[in-house]
Amino acid sequence: MEDTAERIAAVLQDGSTLAWCIDCLGARLDLSSHDVRNAAQILVAGRTFEMTEGVCRTCGRIEHVIVAVAPSSEDES
Repeated sequence: MEDTAERIAAVLQDGSTLAWCIDCLGARLDLSSHDVRNAAQILVAGRTFEMTEGVCRTCGRIEHVIVAVAPSSEDES
């Protein structure tokens, strides 16, 4: 699952302000929605990414999306 999380992170960091829904990430990486959702939980737990409701950059639907989180000033010190 770590490898899947790393693949998802690479896609999300490539367009750091863009949100992707689970289905579109799965299609992009040829993964099941179940695998994407499980890997996304690993990324969210690391506080570098978050799941939120938003517009998917690919399909345009309002869904639960995952997006990279900009580091806070507290994280930089």
